[in-house]
Amino acid sequence: VHFANGKMLLWPVVGMKDEVFLPVSGRQFRKVFEKDPPSPVATVMLLTPDVEGRFIQTSIGTRTLKRVPTWLAMVEIGLTGFAVLTMLSVVLYAPFWMLGGMSKKRRRPQERAMRWWPVIAVLSLAGAVALIAVSGPDIIARMGELTVWSGGVFVLTLIFAVAAVASLVSVWRAQEARKWVRRYSALVALALIIATAYLAYWGVIGLRTWA
Repeated sequence: VHFANGKMLLWPVVGMKDEVFLPVSGRQFRKVFEKDPPSPVATVMLLTPDVEGRFIQTSIGTRTLKRVPTWLAMVEIGLTGFAVLTMLSVVLYAPFWMLGGMSKKRRRPQERAMRWWPVIAVLSLAGAVALIAVSGPDIIARMGELTVWSGGVFVLTLIFAVAAVASLVSVWRAQEARKWVRRYSALVALALIIATAYLAYWGVIGLRTWA
């Protein structure tokens, strides 16, 4: 968030264009749209700083943003990108080694665990996200009580955490694996552990939406 020419500009993490807000009165601002006229009422307010930091309340109280150090934001964005790209590489790489494993000459039992655990972790996390995404308009009914949907999210997030730890253990135990495979698996395991720690911090691992 920054200010220029009497306007407040908000640069989203996803997207290239700034959101523009015009001052209304005091600490209140209203959003400016590209084609439509500006919002008739204030939609953003700068809250008075307190012991917890500085905050901005947007969309009439539905979202609150907290100011954090720039270095922290950059580190989080970088780690997120690293984790997402690494997990995508697991999905892209898995079919090739699965097909290669059908050949007796290319079977390497010592590398099997390093390959399978990351796939299990990525698929379980994708499954948890998919359960929430497909709930759509029924998300309150499906996630507000213990159902197959909410229970599935709970179990799949736990499987993700277990598989992430198992990936790291498998890399440590596979001393005889090929160097490039072990190094790649170490990067994958590191990304999975980072994602697990982050999700656990925010209470996503073992999430019980009905509780």
